[in-house]
Amino acid sequence: MRHLITHDLLISLALIRRNIKVFRSELVGTLIDGAFLIITDVILFGYFLPLMGMPMDNIGPMYIGSIIFMLFFLGENLALRHVFDLRYERFIDYHLTLPVKKRWLFAQYIVSFMIESAVMSIPLLTLGAWLLGDRLMMVTLNIPGLIIIYLLSLIFFGLFFFYLSICSSFDWFMDNIWPRVLSPIYSFGCTVFTWKQLYSISPTIGYLALLNPLTYVSEGMRAAFLGGGEFISVWTCCAVLTVSCVVLIAALSRDIYNQLDPI
Repeated sequence: MRHLITHDLLISLALIRRNIKVFRSELVGTLIDGAFLIITDVILFGYFLPLMGMPMDNIGPMYIGSIIFMLFFLGENLALRHVFDLRYERFIDYHLTLPVKKRWLFAQYIVSFMIESAVMSIPLLTLGAWLLGDRLMMVTLNIPGLIIIYLLSLIFFGLFFFYLSICSSFDWFMDNIWPRVLSPIYSFGCTVFTWKQLYSISPTIGYLALLNPLTYVSEGMRAAFLGGGEFISVWTCCAVLTVSCVVLIAALSRDIYNQLDPI
């Protein structure tokens, strides 16, 4: 049993290294893109929005929301890559012939996504926050909580968008995925406003937003990074995201074989 696990792990690591090698060839362009994102967000949240009258206590939550939007966008790109691969290139068929358990095979997709997303988002969380400085109005930085909620968020995005790409037909995905799935999740995921602000306007919609896992990504990142009592507890968000990831893994285990019918 240990030999089989080691064998599967080594193959998965080899695939991850291959993905990293491909990603490294695009690293310079990715870093340039990240630099433009940092400059744009610092100018937008540090200068333009305050000059337009935005209260300073909204700068930090909205800045974190912009990082989450970027992760959401990267997840959608992940889904698009897999959707087009399933429709045209079928490179995944080669992976399915490898002597490795399918759960290890699909796990490497998620890990590769996490690595790519981390390269893009960590500079925003570090350098971007440093450039904004006091404008973020940070109260306390919960480093252990931030690491855990950040990793759980990457895992959630990877699983969620991988599930959408694998378990949707090409035509349905291209025509319906944004208006029917992604737009409602993003719009009511507390990315451009806090859950407390939403609840103060409409308690009913606020309670409905608690059914949206993206709410816990947004609130958990803010609670860990900015601190204070304005957000849902980071540990509550970690617990809900853990359950969400387990549900997605179970759904993938059930539905992925019906879609791919691997041998």
